[in-house]
Amino acid sequence: MAEQSKRERIILFGVIPVLSAIIGSIATVIFTRAAGSGKVDDAVVEILRNQSYSAADKAKLLTLANADSDHFWSLLSSMMTFVTVAGMILAWALADWIRKR
Repeated sequence: MAEQSKRERIILFGVIPVLSAIIGSIATVIFTRAAGSGKVDDAVVEILRNQSYSAADKAKLLTLANADSDHFWSLLSSMMTFVTVAGMILAWALADWIRKR
């Protein structure tokens, strides 16, 4: 088994984790804004602040406020599961290819 070069170690243990963290944080911001969670948060705060609603009314309104974003997050969860599995397969193949070199 061949020893990894310094360049390969830097890429595998330095560049790839840093890029993954940066891309993950950017994707989180983009998906959060696409889901409109800021609007949902504002609606939830307004519902909770309004004293004229009863507890039952508040519960119904909170359910309605969150209902629209639930579909988006379930779709996102399914997509991320697929991307994670595909990424793990690619990482495994890349590690095997580097090990053989």
